[in-house]
Amino acid sequence: MRLRRAEGPQMKGLPHPALFSFLGRDARLRRMVAYWAATAGLYLLSLALMWLAVWRGDIARDAAGWLSLAMVSGLALFYVLVRASSRLRLTPAQLALAQGCYAIACIVGAYAIAGPMRGATLGILVLVMVFCAFSLTPRRSHQLGLFATCLLGAAIVAMRMMAAQPFPWLHEAVHFTLTASLMGSVSLLTGRFNLLRQRLKQQKDELGHALSRIQLLATRDELTQLANRRYMSELLESEDRRQDRDGQSVCLALLDIDLFKQINDTYGHAVGDEVLHNFAREAESALRATDVLARWGGEEFLLLLRSADLSLAVTVLERMQKHIASSTLCASVAGLRVTFSAGITALASGETVAAGVKRADRAMLHAKSSGRNALRIFDPSLQAELTARAALESDLRQALRLDQFILHYQPQVDQDGRVVGAEALVRWQHPARGLLAPLEFIPLAEETGLIVQLGEIILRQACRQLAQWQASPATAGLSLAVNVSARQFRHPDFLQLVFDALAQNGAASEGLELELTESVLVDDIEDTIGKMRRLKQEGVRFSLDDFGTGYSSLAYLKRLPLDQLKIDRSFVRDILDDGNDAIIARSIIALGRNLGLAVIAEGVEAPEQKAFLETMGCGRFQGYLFGRPAPADAFAALLQPKPASAPSAIG
Repeated sequence: MRLRRAEGPQMKGLPHPALFSFLGRDARLRRMVAYWAATAGLYLLSLALMWLAVWRGDIARDAAGWLSLAMVSGLALFYVLVRASSRLRLTPAQLALAQGCYAIACIVGAYAIAGPMRGATLGILVLVMVFCAFSLTPRRSHQLGLFATCLLGAAIVAMRMMAAQPFPWLHEAVHFTLTASLMGSVSLLTGRFNLLRQRLKQQKDELGHALSRIQLLATRDELTQLANRRYMSELLESEDRRQDRDGQSVCLALLDIDLFKQINDTYGHAVGDEVLHNFAREAESALRATDVLARWGGEEFLLLLRSADLSLAVTVLERMQKHIASSTLCASVAGLRVTFSAGITALASGETVAAGVKRADRAMLHAKSSGRNALRIFDPSLQAELTARAALESDLRQALRLDQFILHYQPQVDQDGRVVGAEALVRWQHPARGLLAPLEFIPLAEETGLIVQLGEIILRQACRQLAQWQASPATAGLSLAVNVSARQFRHPDFLQLVFDALAQNGAASEGLELELTESVLVDDIEDTIGKMRRLKQEGVRFSLDDFGTGYSSLAYLKRLPLDQLKIDRSFVRDILDDGNDAIIARSIIALGRNLGLAVIAEGVEAPEQKAFLETMGCGRFQGYLFGRPAPADAFAALLQPKPASAPSAIG
């Protein structure tokens, strides 16, 4: 591998930079010091030669000789003061005036003391040196001085070899030219040292700025400029020791901005960042001087209230809620109203930070479930709920490993009461609590992400049962509906999972119906449509579950490759007594008919409900009127035709 040559001037014939290794690893600095040392040595050599010439009598020990020494030394001093000093700043006019005055003074002095001939010689040398020192660049002045020194030195040597007496002014000229060379070197090195000093100062400033930023980021959140999680944790630990010493009460509150994900998804992350920044500013302005607000993560903020009991903490947070509600947190989105929910708890002496934050988090979740924009104080009963939830999550993970889930099947019938299909509904065969309904564990599975693994188990069992039905002539025409969560549907391996479940069990895809909720339409509608069309090509059917309760857009609805709409049970339950439910059900049926989709009503429990829906044009029904969810072997008994008014005894 070839190495790049180091930058900077090449100094041939100068002392090797390795001799100056004590200066450290800065090659540029070492080269400059070596250059300076070589020039200083050369200058000292010229002084030695000058005094040797005086001692030998080549330069007369008279007033003219001392004048030449004084002029050279004075010029060097003058040059250093004018050029090398960073404190003395002269304008071009002032510099020219100083040069002229010095040159005239030297010429007049030389003429008066040394006589016309020698004075003229010295004057010419002074003028040449002034020109070289101040009119040429430092590098050219240095090069010209060295060249003239070598030339004059060669002339002196030649005259000595010819046994001739050199002219006295030759020795003076050598000294003059060496001085000019030295002054050029002084300018070069001073400029480089100044440049190096500026770079070192710049690096020092940048390092100081970087250290300040590191210290800031170590304790502050970059977006909101509030204390960050790390700093707040350390502060809470020190606060615990202070609480033990002073006996002051301390409260914690965990704040969470309501519907922040929808703000991000609807308006973009730039608006979300603006809301976070302004929320932090306005929230902090509503606090007492002793309170500390920190960004705990995402849209969550942790508030430390010193010397405060629970009632005072509630008062502070209620004042903050009013202040936030009256503030504009995003100027670019008119009418955007931002609220927050908070959970409050008292921090006991000697308690860990994690325990206090967990209680505040539980209270905050309770506030959100109560309708958002609410405050809740941690109740000990919530701790029991939290413990039970943790135990249920542990059992759920174990149940997934041990395959403790079974499917029950609820019939779907046509207008004549004939069973045309079924919906697969999961049950958990808990070893201690018995058979658990979906509402007892599905929300937890959704929250923890275990719904993806659970959905795979359900889909494989459903395809296995579908293959068994298709193998029997009596049940070959039945369809089987399987619920698919939004998280499972968005999983990158979902398509392959469906294909594998059908192929491994030998089930025909035409009998499988996937029920999607409207929440699937919230994120990445194009990806949703692409997956649905791919499955549709293989014969899989789709039903939109709980239609009318979510976020359906008619513009998206007409693009989805659906086969069926499902009227939610909340509209069917009071359809005979509530005119609004009847209007909604009639609208859904008309919409499905106009879009060429089948419509099924779930939650039908009375013959009057079925009859009313039939008059509206509904063609399929599902509910306790036709049978409760039952295991596969018990479901077979429902396949015998029976009057729609006779509810099944199974269940």
